[in-house]
Amino acid sequence: MKKKLIILGISTLLLTLPLTGCFEGFKNNIAKNGGITSSAGDYIVINQSGGKIMDVYKLKDRFVQSETGSDGWNFKDDAGNVIMLGGDIKVIRVYDSRTWDDYKEFHTEFDGEFQILKSK
Repeated sequence: MKKKLIILGISTLLLTLPLTGCFEGFKNNIAKNGGITSSAGDYIVINQSGGKIMDVYKLKDRFVQSETGSDGWNFKDDAGNVIMLGGDIKVIRVYDSRTWDDYKEFHTEFDGEFQILKSK
């Protein structure tokens, strides 16, 4: 009986933690660091179709946003064009120059057949 009460107490504590002020610090830390897309930052956005990489965007100090209610993403490229992508998208928030340097901007429609995504 005591064991069940202890387990119940611990479970209750863990389940109510997100409702307390302690969890706010965690959420604020995510917001401060941009979370996934809530602030401008450096991003690598990879667009795939049929298992092939179609585009790699390298975005410096940009907002990349998920479209509400869909699998779409949108952002402005370096030329100021609004880009809206859907489907197989990988978004990487970049914090270090090594990751940034691993990727090369690429667009199948301009660069032809894809050859190298990451150089190691």
